[in-house]
Amino acid sequence: MISEECEYTDSYDDTFLIDSNGFEGRHTETTFSAFAEMTIEDSEGNKYSGFWWENSPMSDKLKIETIAKTALERAAGQIGPKSRRGGRYKMVVDRTSASRLISPLITALNAASVQQKMSFLEDKIGEQVFSEGMNLMDMARSVGKSGSRLYDTEGVATQNMPIIENGEGKQYFVNTYMANKMGIEPTIEDMSRPCLMPYLKGKDLSDAEKEVSLKDILQICANGIYVTGFNGGNCNPVTGDFSYGIEGFAFSKGRITHPVKEMLITGNIVELWNSLLAAGTDVRESSRWYIPTLAFENVSFSA
Repeated sequence: MISEECEYTDSYDDTFLIDSNGFEGRHTETTFSAFAEMTIEDSEGNKYSGFWWENSPMSDKLKIETIAKTALERAAGQIGPKSRRGGRYKMVVDRTSASRLISPLITALNAASVQQKMSFLEDKIGEQVFSEGMNLMDMARSVGKSGSRLYDTEGVATQNMPIIENGEGKQYFVNTYMANKMGIEPTIEDMSRPCLMPYLKGKDLSDAEKEVSLKDILQICANGIYVTGFNGGNCNPVTGDFSYGIEGFAFSKGRITHPVKEMLITGNIVELWNSLLAAGTDVRESSRWYIPTLAFENVSFSA
C-alpha cells in the first residue's frame, strides 16, 4: 500500500528597513518549492515514510521531475531494518541531515549564549578548537542563492567571511543590544548562508575540479553507519555533550548493506568535529545551508 502527499508553494517577500541612524534598505526575495511524502506498508503491516523536496529562488530552476520518485525510494529503502550491535564506528552523515551537527556550533557562537554562560565556545575565539580541516564560511553575498542578503535585520552589512577557519573560531554573532550589554563591538547578528568547505583528511582538495561524493566517502570509510536522519535528541549548550537518535543504514566495504533501527549516537560536539574525516562537494543547491555529506571516525553508537 502506498499513500502520497505532494505540495507546491511559491512566496514573495519584499521588506523595507529604516533605522534611526539613517539607514534605508529594501530586500526582495522569491522562493519556489515543491515537496512530496510517501508512506508505504510492507507485507507485515509495517509502515515506512520517505520525503523529498526541492527549493529555488527562480521558478525555471525548480527541479520537480523526480521528487515523488525520490521520496518513494527513500521510503522503500527502510524496509527490513536490522538491529546493529553498539560500538564505535565510522559515521557518514547524509547531506540532507548534516546541518543538525552544525546548528549547535552556530548557537554557541551567538553572543547571547556567551553572555548567559550557555556556550561551550565561550572565550574560544582565536583558538583552534576543531579539526584544522574544518572551514565554515558565511556566504551571505551569493547572487541568486537562497538566504543571500546584503544586510541583517538591523541594517548591518553582510559579507562573505570565515566563521571557523582551519578549526579556529573567528568571531561571535553580536547584535547591537548584546554589544551594548557586553561592552563589545557589534557584528552581524546571525549567519545568512552557512557553507562548509570540502575536506578529505590527508588529501589535497585545492583543485576546484575535484569532486567528493557520497559514494566516494562510503568507499573511503569502508565500514560503518550511514546516517540519513536524526530522531530527536539534543546537544547541551554548556558542555557540548550530545545524544541523538538516528535512522540510516549499515555499510560494509563501501556499500550499503541494510537499514538499521533503534540506534543512538552520543558524545561531545567539539570532539566529534575533531574526528572529521571528510566533507564532500555534494551540497544541495536547493538549500540555504550548504552542508555536504560528512564523515567522522570513532563515533559511539548504542542500540
